[in-house]
Amino acid sequence: MPNERGDQPSPPETEQERLLRLVADAAPVLDSIPFSVLVTDAAGRIVSMNAAAERLLGYRSAELLGDSLASIDAELGASKAGYDRVLNAALDTERERAYRRKDGELVPVSEAVTLLHGGAPDVRPAGYLVVAYDITQRKQAQAAEVEFLETHDPLTKLPTRGQLLRQLGDAIVAAQQDGTEVAVLVVDLDHLKRVNDALGLPAGDELLVRIAERLRSWVRTSDVVARLGGDEFAIVLSGLQQAESITSRVDVLLEDLLTTVTIGGHPLPVTVSIGGAVHPPGSPDPAELIKRADLAMEHAKASGRNNFQWFHPDMVDVGDDALTIASALRQTL
Repeated sequence: MPNERGDQPSPPETEQERLLRLVADAAPVLDSIPFSVLVTDAAGRIVSMNAAAERLLGYRSAELLGDSLASIDAELGASKAGYDRVLNAALDTERERAYRRKDGELVPVSEAVTLLHGGAPDVRPAGYLVVAYDITQRKQAQAAEVEFLETHDPLTKLPTRGQLLRQLGDAIVAAQQDGTEVAVLVVDLDHLKRVNDALGLPAGDELLVRIAERLRSWVRTSDVVARLGGDEFAIVLSGLQQAESITSRVDVLLEDLLTTVTIGGHPLPVTVSIGGAVHPPGSPDPAELIKRADLAMEHAKASGRNNFQWFHPDMVDVGDDALTIASALRQTL
């Protein structure tokens, strides 16, 4: 109906007009936000993007206006139909997506989607506000952590047996090329089970961590300390002119480890048995070298613990006899 002056009433504002008015009003604020902000209409077509979005995507605003948000969503490929359903499914949640930049590079982002209303909440939504930020560094850190956990013991943060074998193999190849020697030491913590039984597994874990720290402080930066499992550790000493000359250093290590450690208010006397093997001579196989050092450690343990022994070939027969007897006993039982 005409008003008192006879003018015709203004037609109702369309959804698109309402959305553009909202964007124009909010533009100064959106450009001040360090996160990428994309505004779409109800169908998911881009009607505005802030400066941070231009930097993230490598596009100028005019290049994307009117295009579907699906055009930068690397997880949807070329599909642009029904993107409003994708946005609706993402409402009120934060999710990880991958955006495709103008140069084709994929950028992992954390994305949050909010409905835009031009008036009262019961009015049909005018569009969507899509806020995202780059999480490349987070993803890289996560990948590095996964890679680390695949090759390192979660308790002591030392390399595991598999990683030790690879590093020992590299050290043996280097020794063959430059005429040096490689020594492997297997260190066994005595009576860990007694600590676990008396004080609980957390106390035993703390003791293992303390021993790992002492072993790390004893070696050079070029050496490797690893956890073989349970109460056993291994040390690879590379680039040695004469491996057996480090016997005096191992004696110092024994003295350093044979001290009382206080855990949970309980003083615990620590004792270890250490066995060592050298290449050359002997097989260049890393697993065989560790086996020999482990056999020498068993002899040190059988000799009363608290001592260090180098591998000698005559230990093999004794070791084989012990394995044969143990196997026969298991079969008999």
